Amino acid sequence: MLLKLFGKNKFFCIITYKGVKMRKIINNDLTKNKPLEYNKNSFSGKIELKYDGQQLTKISKNVYQYSKDGVVEEFHIKGNGFKGIAISMFGNEIEIEPKITWYEIAFSVLIILPCVFFGAIGGAIGAVLAIINLMIIRKVNKWWLKALISLLFIGLGVVMCYFASVVLLVYILGKTLN
Repeated sequence: MLLKLFGKNKFFCIITYKGVKMRKIINNDLTKNKPLEYNKNSFSGKIELKYDGQQLTKISKNVYQYSKDGVVEEFHIKGNGFKGIAISMFGNEIEIEPKITWYEIAFSVLIILPCVFFGAIGGAIGAVLAIINLMIIRKVNKWWLKALISLLFIGLGVVMCYFASVVLLVYILGKTLN
């Protein structure tokens, strides 16, 4: 399955049997009009960088090296999923992923609130849904669409917590009555 979202730069999210791979391709003046490709596996955290079609050599955890025709350049990856991810190259800093905004965090916390009324199981279900929600709404540009997706996750959380509570209650009553 392939999900395409377009903004200023091309962004692809490729879902495979090995996990979710995010791929961002940037080709503008900051990259000297050559394509810079950023690939990240969401489950393993493995990052691959390509510049001008050439796989970059990993020097250390966040440093990659490009060499062509005797020219050697280092690419530094800065940040993380919360602070935002940027690549420093040729004296420029290119934003790969923006930092989390306050309303994205608020939308995710709102998912947990109704679920905690169902106890520890509800809190666990709400926390998992909040993390999934945050991963999804980070890829959406419009705030109202982020709010709508979060409302859908709130409804899903309440239904899942209600279902888990009923199953647990039936299990406990079945053990008690027998």
